[in-house]
Amino acid sequence: YSDMLARPLQDIELESVEGIISYILNSRDTVVAQTDATAYGTYAMSYADIAQNIQAEGIFMQKDVAGTSVFITYRDIAGTDWRLTWIVPHASIMAQSKHVIFQFVLIYSLMALLVIIIGIAISRTIVGRIKSLRDQMQQMKSERPEPLTLPPGQDEVGELIETYNYMVERINALLDDTIAATEELNSVKIKALRAQIDPHFLYNTLDMTNWLIKAGKNDKASEAVMVLSRFYRLTLNRGNLTATVSAELAHVSLYMKLMNMRFDDKIEYLVDMPEDMLDYEIPLI
Repeated sequence: YSDMLARPLQDIELESVEGIISYILNSRDTVVAQTDATAYGTYAMSYADIAQNIQAEGIFMQKDVAGTSVFITYRDIAGTDWRLTWIVPHASIMAQSKHVIFQFVLIYSLMALLVIIIGIAISRTIVGRIKSLRDQMQQMKSERPEPLTLPPGQDEVGELIETYNYMVERINALLDDTIAATEELNSVKIKALRAQIDPHFLYNTLDMTNWLIKAGKNDKASEAVMVLSRFYRLTLNRGNLTATVSAELAHVSLYMKLMNMRFDDKIEYLVDMPEDMLDYEIPLI
C-alpha cells in the first residue's frame, strides 16, 4: 500500500502539503487502507460517489464535504477493484500557499537587499575612482602631475585612469625635456655672454685708456672710451645667440680700432664680403 500511495503522491507533488488524507476503497466500499482513520471518518465517500463527483482520474475537484471545502481526486489501481482517493482540505492549501508566498517574498526581499548592497558597493568604487581622478587633475593646476596608483579596472573608468596615467607620463617626459633644453640654452647664453665680454680684452683696453690719460692724451682716451662703449653696447644689447654678418662686421671693426689704438695702428685688416651675404645670420660663439 505504501508503494502505491507514495507513487501517485509524488507524481502530483502533494507530499509537501500538510493535512492531506488518502485512503483505498474496493468496489464493496471496504476500506483497504487509510492514512488517518479519524479524518477518513469525517471526509469518507463511497466508491460510487467518488466517480460521480469527480470528472476524471487525476483531476482535483473542489467539493463541500461535511461542511468543509476540500479538493478531491482519485485513481483506480490497475488489476484490482481498488480506488485510491486523495482529499486535501482547502485550509491546508491556503496555509501552504501563504507559506510559499511568504518564502517568495522573503527570498525576493533578500535578493533585492543583496542587489542594493552590491549596487552601492560598485557605485562607491566608481565614484571613489572618479573623485581621485578629479583631485589629481585639480593638482595639475599648481603642481607637477602625478599618476594615479589606483587599480584601473576593466570598465570605462579604468580606461579613463589608464589614459590619464599615459597622459601624465607624456607630460612629465615633455617637462623634463623642456627643463633640460632650457638649462642647456641658459648655459649656452652664459657662455656666449662671457665670450662677448672677454674680461682680458676689457682689462687691457682700460689699462690702455689709463696710460693715455696719464700721458696727457685725453682726446685719445676719450675716443677709446667711446669706442669701447659702442663695442659693448652692440655686444650686450643683442641678447641673441646669432647676429647678421653686417652687425658682426661692425662689431669686429670696433674691436680692431681699439687694438690699433693700443698698438699704434700696426694692425691692418681687410674686409671682403659680398653685399648679398650681409643679412645672413651667424652664431656668436
